[in-house]
Amino acid sequence: MDRLISYAELADLVENLPLIVLENRRRRQISLREAARELGVSFSTISRVERGEDFNTRILSDLLRWLGPVTEEVE
Repeated sequence: MDRLISYAELADLVENLPLIVLENRRRRQISLREAARELGVSFSTISRVERGEDFNTRILSDLLRWLGPVTEEVE
């Protein structure tokens, strides 16, 4: 059974998003430019996200969808 995440977990995810995006991109072995193309944003937007600089809620939503599902099994 899948479980919903709490607001605190969501806040942790957003706080760690720069590292998560960087690790995901490296795991997939794609460049900043390729990630930007897939997301439909500029190269500089992805670069700013990975550096932990400000980004808007639209890019946050797009990034979370791009990263894919995050579920955990609960027994």
